Amino acid sequence: LEEINRKEFETSVIQTFFQFVVVADNEEIIYKSDYFHIYSERKKFIRKLFPYDRSEHQPHYLSIYFPEENQYLWKSIGFMAATSGVLTLIVIFAFGYTLLIILRQKKITEIRNNFMNNMTHELKTPISTISLASQMLNDHSIPTHLKNIDHLASVIEDESQRLSYQVEKVLKMSIFDKGEMRLKQKQLDANEVINSVVKSTLIQIKNKNGYLVKNLDAEYPIVEVDEVHFTNVIFNLLDNAIKYSKGKPDITVSTRNEKKYVVISIADKGIGISKEYQKKIFDKFFRVPTGNVHNVKGFGLGLSYVKIVIDAHNGKIEIESEPDQGTRFDIYIPCAQPSSDINQNTSV
Repeated sequence: LEEINRKEFETSVIQTFFQFVVVADNEEIIYKSDYFHIYSERKKFIRKLFPYDRSEHQPHYLSIYFPEENQYLWKSIGFMAATSGVLTLIVIFAFGYTLLIILRQKKITEIRNNFMNNMTHELKTPISTISLASQMLNDHSIPTHLKNIDHLASVIEDESQRLSYQVEKVLKMSIFDKGEMRLKQKQLDANEVINSVVKSTLIQIKNKNGYLVKNLDAEYPIVEVDEVHFTNVIFNLLDNAIKYSKGKPDITVSTRNEKKYVVISIADKGIGISKEYQKKIFDKFFRVPTGNVHNVKGFGLGLSYVKIVIDAHNGKIEIESEPDQGTRFDIYIPCAQPSSDINQNTSV
């Protein structure tokens, strides 16, 4: 009986150790293999020993179990299970990656639409102004001495420069994306650069009856930077502080030394930025949503440009802002002097 079972299992490609017992109707054991345990918890397969016997009395049953059933099953399906697991992980990863790409494409589409709307607003005004000035110059029904040609020429020139500036800004960002920004670094006094920029922006602040306070307390303000880009960074942040002020601008510009950095802080008491948008403001073309109101001009490139320039100088920029409370940007630029020479206790 044991030999017959073994041959049948080999035919069915079941190659594992087994134990069996022959019992009668009254559960009396007729025969059992050497290591058969009647109380084993393994699943037992019970069949009639003589299923095709024509006699009415069939007292014998064959009971078989496999002591190493679990190990055999895992060994048999191990490769298939591992392969299925790997394929499942691949499918999950592919699905997640596809979903990520869809969300990213949706974000890019939204940014593109916002950029197109902003660009329409930015370019429409100078184009309309130039068109009106040209029409007046070409209007033969108006006497030449009443056309104020000098004024119209000045308007056309100013609006043309404005258009050129906007196009140049977009082209610069394209150059930065290609990694072609080249820095011409030299040692500059950060306090002097700030004084120069503040001087050129005071007119805008005074026109709005605003205030600007300077606390240039950095004892070691020397930094190694590209003068043009570094100046543009300070100008962009000051320009944003003016544009996003509520009513009269109230701006504070300060410098201090902190460890190996010169820290430049530009704070305003303007409209502020909510937490959900603070991580996005450095993305190219992103502008904080204001509904259909377009009261502040721009492409959403200023802060993106600032971040690129600061990163190129191995610095960092941080923001603290609350809606209707104001915004403060902190720029960290490495000092030109060794950090051991800096008084770390210096503060504003």
